[in-house]
Amino acid sequence: MINFTDADVDNLETLFKNRGYQPKETHIERRNFRYYALPPEINPELPDFILRITNNSSKRYVIGVSTDVPPIIRDYFALAEYIEFLELGLDIEGRVAKAEEIVLGLLEPPLKSIYVQRKLRLFRKELELDQLNPQKYCLEDEGRREFLRAIDCLENKLD
Repeated sequence: MINFTDADVDNLETLFKNRGYQPKETHIERRNFRYYALPPEINPELPDFILRITNNSSKRYVIGVSTDVPPIIRDYFALAEYIEFLELGLDIEGRVAKAEEIVLGLLEPPLKSIYVQRKLRLFRKELELDQLNPQKYCLEDEGRREFLRAIDCLENKLD
């Protein structure tokens, strides 16, 4: 997965502000982070999409979550990205599954089930779309491996 420049982060932040998207400040388990709720029209072929641009060195980021994601779990979708890229880091093997495990440990059973089902759908669909259009989804071999590990992890958490 891609390590973006600070200029990329600035450009996306400016674009979102120009479109009138407001960042949401969120606090979960001593973590303070922000993300944007984004209209599904940005990527209609990928329900429950997550958009993330991070710089591994500066720790600057922009995270967006589709409003297709139910509000009750939307913060946790953003949290998984925050943990994966800002706490664990781009270079950590197994970071997607590890971030998912951390988030699942914070969710109560009814929410956990909804979260797992939605995340499985997202990862599977993104792998499918990446296969059809790898230039758009940019997972590359490393990203595909990360998603497959996360799918295995989440499938093991299904009730």
